[in-house]
Amino acid sequence: MKGIILCGGLSTRLKPCTDVISKHLLPVYDKPMIYYPLKTIRDMGITDVLIVFGEYSMELIQLIKGGSEFDLNISYKYQEKPEGVPQAIMEAESFANGEDLVVILGDNIFLDEIELKPPPHLYLANSDTPEQFGVVEFYGEKIKEIVEKPENPKSKFVVTGLYVYTNDIFDIIRKIEPKNISDVNNHYLKKTAYTLLNHPWIDTGTFDNLFAANETIRLASKEE
Repeated sequence: MKGIILCGGLSTRLKPCTDVISKHLLPVYDKPMIYYPLKTIRDMGITDVLIVFGEYSMELIQLIKGGSEFDLNISYKYQEKPEGVPQAIMEAESFANGEDLVVILGDNIFLDEIELKPPPHLYLANSDTPEQFGVVEFYGEKIKEIVEKPENPKSKFVVTGLYVYTNDIFDIIRKIEPKNISDVNNHYLKKTAYTLLNHPWIDTGTFDNLFAANETIRLASKEE
């Protein structure tokens, strides 16, 4: 199985800080943001990783290099036109070479020790702002539907930016022409399992969330 870390996008919610630097290099307490998804994917047992990057990311490559510091073998792919998560995943087709995939968003921080599960698999969290994410609607204990950023969420459970996909993910994206990652995840629902995380998960894509991430990691480091 191979890993993909998505570090593209325009990071408009963090402007002007991201006008001249990748948001994935912004500090979260004592480390650059990108260090956290690198650790998560490494701890899941993945060693071959592709970072899909966008503008202002050459410094990211200079920092991480080939990944030996993280016990990873890292490759890079430039995303010329950021058009959402499904399009970014498509950039990794040749890298995947028919293997199953772990996909993680480069601005997501997990405090749980994530266990790698067979694909397809989603990792869910309880959120105080579910309307910002893909919200999970349940039928009993099964996922009925994932609704992308609903105005009136039917639950507080959301899909985090960590996904395990079968190797047909690229054919699926081509087939359904998704507008967002929830369209892709809904396609898998009949055979998708999920894990509900126990500890805080943070999408650091806004200033408030970035501030919360710094404080959460600071407090967690004091408890170690």
